[in-house]
Amino acid sequence: MIKELDAIKFYEDKLYEILDGFDFDKVHEVMCTLNWGWVNIGIPSKEEMIAHIHYLYNSIKERIIKHEYCYCNSGGFKLSFNPNEDGELSLVFELESYSVYDD
Repeated sequence: MIKELDAIKFYEDKLYEILDGFDFDKVHEVMCTLNWGWVNIGIPSKEEMIAHIHYLYNSIKERIIKHEYCYCNSGGFKLSFNPNEDGELSLVFELESYSVYDD
């Protein structure tokens, strides 16, 4: 149980490191320029974006603690965890993407 508690604390610290380094002001500026709002909120404030990232994190926290690849995305944000990349926890604001697969 102690090991799991250590992992929870470790990744919560990593989440706060991401939140401290992420440029939410730039994202807000892009959203204002594009008039890109969220349902029932409109263009979110920095505080609303941070609360949303916490929501995304809580959605995948159990899988992170188990060291499983996972991601959650919503509102233009994608929070992902990749145990194969030295346990990378990553936050991206995605404006455009396109994928194809070899059926």
